[in-house]
Amino acid sequence: MKIHLYNYSMPIVFSYCDDVLRSMNYHIQHSDFKRGIISAVKGEAIRSSSLLDLKLSPEKFAVKIAVISSTLSNAFGNIYYDPVNEQEFIEKLFERLEAREIRIPSIAAVENYVEAMAV
Repeated sequence: MKIHLYNYSMPIVFSYCDDVLRSMNYHIQHSDFKRGIISAVKGEAIRSSSLLDLKLSPEKFAVKIAVISSTLSNAFGNIYYDPVNEQEFIEKLFERLEAREIRIPSIAAVENYVEAMAV
């Protein structure tokens, strides 16, 4: 899923993403501000692990966040798409940023693509 946060700076969004992941009990495996990457994992080693990767990119008037989530089943070695934790992360991030309005600007809707206008 891709999100555009308008009227925010890269350092603020990066910091809030890190805070939200920690509040969701994710362990940050890799964090690189210069490259705009955060990789996090949570879960038990025996059952399954939830993986969440973020790629942040500064744009002219926005910060773009690509959210990639999956669940790794350690018992069978399979990786599954995990929309539940992805949606929870986005909701908590919007709460943290106090984004009051979510709308699609004059761009055609694309599957798995969200435009977020924070005012």
